[in-house]
Amino acid sequence: MGCRCFRTWLPLAASAAAALAPSNASSSFDSLLQSTRLLADADHTVLFNSWSNVPDTLSHLLAFVLVLLGARPLGLFFPKYVRLPLITGYFVAGILSGPFLANLLNENVVDMLGSYVIVFALSFISFQAGQEIYLPELRPQIKSILAQLATYYCTAMTLGTNVFMLDTGAFFYSDLAHSSQLGIALMFASISVLVSPSTVMPLKIELNSVGPFTHLALGTCMTAEFVVLVSFSVLRVVASIYCAKLDDRPRASPSPWASSS
Repeated sequence: MGCRCFRTWLPLAASAAAALAPSNASSSFDSLLQSTRLLADADHTVLFNSWSNVPDTLSHLLAFVLVLLGARPLGLFFPKYVRLPLITGYFVAGILSGPFLANLLNENVVDMLGSYVIVFALSFISFQAGQEIYLPELRPQIKSILAQLATYYCTAMTLGTNVFMLDTGAFFYSDLAHSSQLGIALMFASISVLVSPSTVMPLKIELNSVGPFTHLALGTCMTAEFVVLVSFSVLRVVASIYCAKLDDRPRASPSPWASSS
């Protein structure tokens, strides 16, 4: 009896194993392919990653230092002859030396040094902006700062959300549901509210401006940063909830094992 039951269930088990084999083989092949790609990609994004990476790191650092030295005289040209701020010359120097024009700083340099330069520059600028804010001088302008920030935030959010919702065909979420489009549009619109101190502080230092208008601009700029951080974090969660059912996993190529079986 037991032998007959075993013989009865054996074909069923074999057919189930045969049905599951292609999917298991496909997933195993996809995992192996992804691991192979990760191992095959050379890691050029870490400074002094290995002894073989030292020449590349030194050459990238030298190119960056040379561009910095050349950006200074180019930046001084704009206030003197074109009547534009000093930071405009730095922008032009960065565009000219970037990977899309002169290629003095190619994509490898940007990948290797970009994150370190951004972190250092933003930390220094934020620290400098925090030094310029003196609470007793801002206290009489708290109402003006909040009113200006509220007006600017509501206007930017309204315009940004409408633009991102009305012109969905120009973006990647045109085929998504309306709720998902709204969540993504709100998240993008919250970024448009940001007023970067990296442009405000150089102008203040260059012009040596002081007074109530300067304190109002700095107070609004620094308060807007905090508001944008909170707003973006909340709207990111909202967009994640709306887009929770989307399958955003990378589409792997079909496995030859699955097709053969």
